[in-house]
Amino acid sequence: MYVLPVAEVLQLERFGTHEELRGRLVEYTAGMKVIFVTQTWLSAKHNDNSKNEKCQLLQRVLRRAMAGESKVEVRFEIVAHGLDKPLRVPRKRLAKDFANAYIWLECAH
Repeated sequence: MYVLPVAEVLQLERFGTHEELRGRLVEYTAGMKVIFVTQTWLSAKHNDNSKNEKCQLLQRVLRRAMAGESKVEVRFEIVAHGLDKPLRVPRKRLAKDFANAYIWLECAH
């Protein structure tokens, strides 16, 4: 599996194909923090629209998380694991984790 460092994602003007990103991709190794991003293509030729709105949205989400402006609260865990309160990731930890993370961008036609 090949992933793209968050720092590289933040530099993109447009999502590239695997071939276009080849020099920027890193092979996954155990222990890497990977953020899985699933999406559908917006046209037959490219996964984003002509304004690159999907790329820009992902960059905004990453920047907010890295700035400590986002929080994660997973309520599914309550049901799945019988926890009595939601699983929460503190903003500082999220910021630190995102700064050193990689993106695996799954594309489904």
